[in-house]
Amino acid sequence: MEIDEKALNEKLAKWASVKYCRYWSHPGHDDRLCDGPIPNFTQSLDACFKYLMPKLIKEKAWNTELRNSPYYPNQFQVVIDNSLNPHLKRYQAQSENQALALCLAIGQLVDKETI
Repeated sequence: MEIDEKALNEKLAKWASVKYCRYWSHPGHDDRLCDGPIPNFTQSLDACFKYLMPKLIKEKAWNTELRNSPYYPNQFQVVIDNSLNPHLKRYQAQSENQALALCLAIGQLVDKETI
């Protein structure tokens, strides 16, 4: 199954309220533009931990576990569950890319929230 990483990045940026803004300075006025590139979450754990994890942990009280997959060599597995309510669904994903595995799991949670 091929993953549309661009669409996943856009969905996660919207969920985390991440916008790229820059300022144009012209003589006489400043215009704020928010139409630039968003972080490449699916390829950067740094971006995931900077923008996605704070919302996941602080606002949503979700625990996240990133580990080597016990069933698939060279794969990372992510499990997201809620410590405050263990009856809530667990979200799981795996990939050879740690950041992509994390994004896929968070993407499942985002999809569930918007249903």
